[in-house]
Amino acid sequence: MRFLWTDAHTRALQRLAAKGLAAPEIAARIGCDPKLVRVRAIRHGVTLRRAIARKFAWTPEAEAELSRRYESETAAAIAADIGCTEHALYMKAHALGLRKSSDWARECTRRRWAEGRHENSRAGLAKGRGWNTGLPQSEWMAPQAAAATQFRPGEMPYNWVPVGSYRVTTAGDLEQKVADDRTPGMSRRNWKPVRVLVWEAAHGPVPKGHVVRFRDGKATTELAAITPDILECITRAENMKRNSFWENLPPDVARLVQLRGALNRKINNRTRGEE
Repeated sequence: MRFLWTDAHTRALQRLAAKGLAAPEIAARIGCDPKLVRVRAIRHGVTLRRAIARKFAWTPEAEAELSRRYESETAAAIAADIGCTEHALYMKAHALGLRKSSDWARECTRRRWAEGRHENSRAGLAKGRGWNTGLPQSEWMAPQAAAATQFRPGEMPYNWVPVGSYRVTTAGDLEQKVADDRTPGMSRRNWKPVRVLVWEAAHGPVPKGHVVRFRDGKATTELAAITPDILECITRAENMKRNSFWENLPPDVARLVQLRGALNRKINNRTRGEE
């Protein structure tokens, strides 16, 4: 049965976490899965005490029993008999290089289908679509559960920031948020490089076919350090030329880079059977 999280549960989570309880202990008090407690804690900014389990002491006898039974028995059954957790059992099996047999894997799959644990998948495969396709939401999801997972009016995504905020891209470019257009596919226009904003403030709009870039050796992500005197506006053709390895490397090294690319293409073509 699906657990329905309420505001009362959130208050209980905050109260118990303040007392120093870990996720498994809080889950036992509330009556839900520890994973749900951890997810809710992250969502509400609650810090949980980390539960450190006692390390299981493996003996030669326990390792021998694991090696003998792992290939054809479930981890849960073996762990219960040995007295360790399933996680500890899987870690030891990996260290010993143990694997399940193909016959066991096929039997496990057959048993799950026989128990009806894959009926939704079977129906979806038969129809070529999901089991709830075309059904009203009220027929496959409780209204309370649906309401709990929907955005409230005026609620913002967790990663939303106001206009005027700054960020550094993976390419190492400082950007500022200049708009808050939430139209699908238009969010990329909400951010603009600070170097472009600084240039436009001093010289006006960037001409068509041109780009604003830092002068050589002047690139930075410090807001106060980005000034018009360290920027330049050049054509896209000139920018491409400056980024070319023919311009940035000695002639002999650039030639080697070109030959390496040609060799890699030949190897890839042979591998794909195109030649």
